Amino acid sequence: MPDRTSPLSKQKPANKTDPRTLLPEYQKHLSLRGQPIWVMEAARKYEVPQPNITKWVKRSLIQTLGHDKDDPRKLLIDECDMAYCAGVFHEFRNQGRKWLFNRDGTPYVKINEAKKKAKK
Repeated sequence: MPDRTSPLSKQKPANKTDPRTLLPEYQKHLSLRGQPIWVMEAARKYEVPQPNITKWVKRSLIQTLGHDKDDPRKLLIDECDMAYCAGVFHEFRNQGRKWLFNRDGTPYVKINEAKKKAKK
């Protein structure tokens, strides 16, 4: 019998030593931790294209919380992770970058930008 579970729900569990949790950008959304939000609702609320959210879920930047009990097609995600990713998206989206995040989930910063910030 084929496995009919969503490939998005097969992601790795959230890492307890996630480096994002140390960032002030992430900490300001901690009150939303564990709050479920449907992917399309998050796209509207945070003004982020749905394909971006799906990509972040697949890369385990956003933790999944399961599926809606009334409509199993609706994937529920962690609103804290979503708010953090949306903040990074809106901060850097007009800078012509291909990548917004490093593999560990922290915002991608080019070497030149990091040097400029260190000098300030």
